[in-house]
Formats: sequence, structure tokens, C-alpha cells
Amino acid sequence: MGLLNMWYLIKLNEIEQTMAAASQDANIYVFNTTSGQILHKLKGHSNSILTLDYNLNESLLLSGSTDNKLLLWNMSNRNNNNGVLISTINNGANIWTVKYKRGRVFLI
Repeated sequence: MGLLNMWYLIKLNEIEQTMAAASQDANIYVFNTTSGQILHKLKGHSNSILTLDYNLNESLLLSGSTDNKLLLWNMSNRNNNNGVLISTINNGANIWTVKYKRGRVFLI
């Protein structure tokens, strides 16, 4: 599989200068946008990731999947916690879209 075919969903984090990319292997890869180096491989989903979104200050990343899970990741470089899974919510249905607005999470 070529590199261009592997990523199908990308979300930029301008504050941390990183990019989160959902992959066909059901993982999220976090890249440094300057060097292209993979910084983290976020494992937690067991099926296709359909949505990614950052909170307002881009310190948290939400991911939703066809495995019916919403995962919350710490993406802040503070305290060396970047890429740590904070919370898992089992929704009971596919999570098609997630939006983080003003401290609230909206699922579709």
C-alpha cells in the first residue's frame, strides 16, 4: 500500500505544529508538520475512523469510528502527555461526525 493511499482523514493542529491522520489500519498517526516525522501512533479503535476534531486550544483530539467508540486523546506537549488516551465512550452506533464547540461535544 502506498503512502498516499494510507491516509484518508487529516486534521491539522496549528498550535502544536502537528497533523493527525486516520489510517486504514484503524490507528491515528500524529506527524510533525515541519519534518514529516511520525510522533505518535494512537491505538484504540478497532474499525474505520470516520471523524476527527480538536478542541478550541487544540490540546484534545476526539476520534469517532464505526466501532461505535468516541475516544478522547490528550494532544498537548505539556507534561509529556501527548498522545495519551483520556477517555472512551461506547456510543452503541457508528459515530459519523464529532464536533468540539465551546467545551461541548456534538455527535452525529
